[in-house]
Amino acid sequence: MEEKEFRAIKARIAYETYVAQLPKCDKCDKCMFVSDRKNASDRRVCTERQELIDNRVVSCPTWCPRRK
Repeated sequence: MEEKEFRAIKARIAYETYVAQLPKCDKCDKCMFVSDRKNASDRRVCTERQELIDNRVVSCPTWCPRRK
């Protein structure tokens, strides 16, 4: 294994560890689901900042107060 490949693998593992340690919206008491009438689906909302959270977000968004 070349040094470049080794660095890439090491960086990926460090990033995955970092993401795993971030707070999750599913476990947050300040996030709630609301129904979206247009798409007939539920959307996650931060009640503290009163903003919609994208469905594609795995962990808390960068603007989340819990993430700081």
